[in-house]
Amino acid sequence: MAEFVVDTNVWAMADKLIADANEIELDCIEAAQNWLRAFIAGTDILALDDRYQILGEYRANIRQRGFATQILNQLEKKPRDRLIEVTIEFDDDGYAILSEEVLIDDKSDRKFIAVSLKFDPPAPLINAVDTDWTKDKPKLDAAKILVQELCPDYIAAKLK
Repeated sequence: MAEFVVDTNVWAMADKLIADANEIELDCIEAAQNWLRAFIAGTDILALDDRYQILGEYRANIRQRGFATQILNQLEKKPRDRLIEVTIEFDDDGYAILSEEVLIDDKSDRKFIAVSLKFDPPAPLINAVDTDWTKDKPKLDAAKILVQELCPDYIAAKLK
């Protein structure tokens, strides 16, 4: 059993309607859905902050009755043994506080790093389409945070 921190874009991509997707997104939708299906079928843990910033962001970015909502609802059923909530510090603007070594530019993603660093070793981050994780790889590597890219072709195309 392992802990994982999942970027909101995984949930959003898994929930994206096929009719609204371009060709490269179709593979990414499938990859995100497959990862979430495997996750829910297993025993691994979804790591969140105890102020529900991450969970709230998930809910705000997925369809009410979509695929991602079904997975989240399963995880939130009692007993909530597949979710772990950790305390992280936030600044006055609502962004997670990080040390200078892992201070990434995308302030809204800092909460994911803060949660990851609450575990020893740090919990892996699961990403679908955010290129910032690739751009911040040196800082993440130094902190021993592994980012699992579900859509490497999509990321590569966006970075060109």
